[in-house]
Amino acid sequence: MLNAPAKTAYRYNAPDATAIGDSGGQTTATWTRTDADNNDVPAADDDITGNILVWDAVNNTLLVELQFFQAVASESAYTSYTYDDNDQFNTGTDAGGTAAAVTMAAFETALGTCLAVGAIPGVAFSPGDLDGVTNAALAGNAAKFNLGTCS
Repeated sequence: MLNAPAKTAYRYNAPDATAIGDSGGQTTATWTRTDADNNDVPAADDDITGNILVWDAVNNTLLVELQFFQAVASESAYTSYTYDDNDQFNTGTDAGGTAAAVTMAAFETALGTCLAVGAIPGVAFSPGDLDGVTNAALAGNAAKFNLGTCS
């Protein structure tokens, strides 16, 4: 008898404007990584981090686990983001606020770099690879995606 391959399913929500946890009003639609301990585990009010769980390069989607602080513990929300070449992309965002604006192709190359050096190289991204998303429409109906220093 053959063993069936392992599968993982995630229940996720579309980006939403409702504040999550004790994250200082950040939402799944618009958030920026804050991590007082810089260990990618929210441990205090206003902490929020993003972990890319699935990247579908063909359909330009990211399934992201957002971890945030709630009362006395870290909790998670799962959100799916879709991007296209009309969006804004940055790489190299860090605590110092430095970022380089790039094209969608360069963003996807950077995603590949993040995956290649991830928590399980070539299989899983590292926590905190995604520094923030502004999914609420900016000028020209564009969203904004910020990759961290893995790129």
